[in-house]
Amino acid sequence: MICAGNKNIKNYVNKFNDNVFILPSIIDLNKYDRNILFNKNKDFTVVWIGSPSTSIYLKQIIPYLKTVYKYNKFKLRLIGSSKIIIEDLDYEILDWNEKDEIKKISECHVGIMPLIDTPWSRGKCGFKLIQYMGCSLPVLASPVGINNFLVKHGENGFLCQSKQDWITNLTLLIQNPNILIPMGIKAKKRVKKHFSLENWEEIYIQQIKNLI
Repeated sequence: MICAGNKNIKNYVNKFNDNVFILPSIIDLNKYDRNILFNKNKDFTVVWIGSPSTSIYLKQIIPYLKTVYKYNKFKLRLIGSSKIIIEDLDYEILDWNEKDEIKKISECHVGIMPLIDTPWSRGKCGFKLIQYMGCSLPVLASPVGINNFLVKHGENGFLCQSKQDWITNLTLLIQNPNILIPMGIKAKKRVKKHFSLENWEEIYIQQIKNLI
């Protein structure tokens, strides 16, 4: 049996093995509940978490973020991106650490996951979004691969295809802070239902037992 993180990966590996079980990226929500801070940063904060290699996706939307920043001030928090120089934008770069990543995410207001639509990106499993949503943050994401399933447009976040989508939807969230909590609650409910350890533990164990 092969465990695949999403349907795109499943479709690829099916040609090698037709016994494929989809096991998505999941999080332990109990761990999140213990570490979430509900006291938000004073400044509206947009968070991106990732590795230096995945920051290439972030760089494509920096001009869009700058456009929003001209009229609606906010802080951009980058976790794990390594050194990036951005002009005309208030931002901070924090080192990634497993012990406090949940705290660092939950202090923010909105999580972002830009992507370029490639076969590689369509194989991604949306872990950034799952982490943001596990922290009860609404999200902005490119409509690529599993992001289309994670994000219910207008309910727990927004799918942003174009430059104008990113500008319009981020501006909407900054200017309407009253919608952040309801959208964040829906985001967490979606993760709990589809991407939580609680929901998948027994399913995975049963799959292993079926092989014995």
